[in-house]
Amino acid sequence: MPEKRAARTVLVVDDEANLRKIVSRLLENSGYRVLSAGNGKEAVKVFQAGGPVDLVILDVMMPEMDGYETLAKLKALGGQTPHVVMLTAKQEDGDIIKGYQVGADYYVTKPFKAERVLNVVNYLIGDLPPAERAELETRL
Repeated sequence: MPEKRAARTVLVVDDEANLRKIVSRLLENSGYRVLSAGNGKEAVKVFQAGGPVDLVILDVMMPEMDGYETLAKLKALGGQTPHVVMLTAKQEDGDIIKGYQVGADYYVTKPFKAERVLNVVNYLIGDLPPAERAELETRL
């Protein structure tokens, strides 16, 4: 019998507690281990203490430290940088470009569809056969 792989870990960072709960529940129901933080400073602490993190879902507009600064801090820690999905209401072209420039893998704007967020996470870190990955790519 093949050994079961440990669940991939996602860190959800948003200052809106309800949004963190919704996204966390969505991911947990899909088999992911979820950590959460309410701002950038807390996210850096959780990232350092929570063990390997495979993906970070990161809001841009947060108190203490915005998402762009948070991503820069996470990258500065060294080691393996996780995939990053910006999940934010900031949808101007300049905001999106800045998100990719600081290292985001994907940029999703609010309001969002749960299926889209899950598709992006599964595409980036899901243990999917190539055919399923290709199918997701067409729906992103």
